[in-house]
Amino acid sequence: MDEINRQMMEARRLQALRDRARLEAEADARDEGQRRDAEAVDKPPPSVSGRLVLERRQGEWRYALAEQRVRVGTALEFYVDERIGWVRGAFHWGRRNTSPPLLRVPVFRPDDPTVQVGEMEVSLPEGAILRWPEG
Repeated sequence: MDEINRQMMEARRLQALRDRARLEAEADARDEGQRRDAEAVDKPPPSVSGRLVLERRQGEWRYALAEQRVRVGTALEFYVDERIGWVRGAFHWGRRNTSPPLLRVPVFRPDDPTVQVGEMEVSLPEGAILRWPEG
């Protein structure tokens, strides 16, 4: 009986060590991710175009453009066609992998382009070409 109790205590001790190591590794990964996010905020966005990529990082869904995280409210431009060209808007989405990404584009009066009358939401189709705004 003493041998069984000793083995059970040893198994508990080993499990506690494994649990502590796992928790420390998760905390280190979280700290590293927060450090990378803080560094990314300080960097200017790249001036390249591409497609949005939905990825799962640190247990959360997020979009990236040119390998840079795209945060809600970030200014992006999407390409419509030769006649219209690039249209700027603010990136939004529901933070779920089932929520479609969209841009909120300001709408102005035709007779006075300094007066914004509202905004429209443009749902971004899969494969849409986007870029970080220049300047």
